Amino acid sequence: GLPPVAAQNVPRRSAPRAPSPVSRVVTRRKVREASGEQSTGVTCELGDLYAGESLDFLVELTVPARDAPVDSEPLAALSLDFVNIRARDASLERLDEALTIARPAELSAEQSAYECVDLEAQLLREETVAAMEEATRLADAHDLAAARQELERVRQQTTVMSAKLCEAGAAQEQIDLICHLQNDVATLSEGVASESVYHKGGRLRAKNMQMNHMQQRGWSPASEMEEEVQTYSKAGKSRMKAKSKAWFSSA
Repeated sequence: GLPPVAAQNVPRRSAPRAPSPVSRVVTRRKVREASGEQSTGVTCELGDLYAGESLDFLVELTVPARDAPVDSEPLAALSLDFVNIRARDASLERLDEALTIARPAELSAEQSAYECVDLEAQLLREETVAAMEEATRLADAHDLAAARQELERVRQQTTVMSAKLCEAGAAQEQIDLICHLQNDVATLSEGVASESVYHKGGRLRAKNMQMNHMQQRGWSPASEMEEEVQTYSKAGKSRMKAKSKAWFSSA
């Protein structure tokens, strides 16, 4: 049948433990800051989640200075509220997780040299979504040259990141993600080659690609998708795609 929705209306909350304020939430999704003296943190609406689906959620925290080392310091409390529609009563549920870090007096050479390339790849994904959005805005304003320049800027960043991930021996799914971004940016660049090309199909393609990368959901049950679009597919999502394609083909 149709891809099973496992959770609906999912808000992800990040509540910092004072004095560690949330500097920013790196997303194009809707984010709300808590209001009131007794309330802190932010809430991000994730929408519906499908069975077997996973999302990368990026939050930047300001870490306070410490005069002495700390073995374990709490920074934030994370919670996920959702309606579990797979439960018999479709109950409202919550998952809670505490974020803690160690604050040693000195870093080892390995710690000092450590670079989280997976995090850099996800940050670049968000930046690429923003660049696609900006390029679309410029193209809508008939400034196609500026739109192409914006896409070229982020294309160069994906090229550098691709080489960096390969050199660092990153997970294949992160390498695939950057390759997918490169391909989509190249496709969008072709879509702003001229006014006629842009309005014939380039604008719609840009909007679809923005949404795919923002939602980290690169498949559509109602259309045939190219292989590289399955960047965000996990095993569970691949099975759902096969089921949904069978359903639509027989409908």
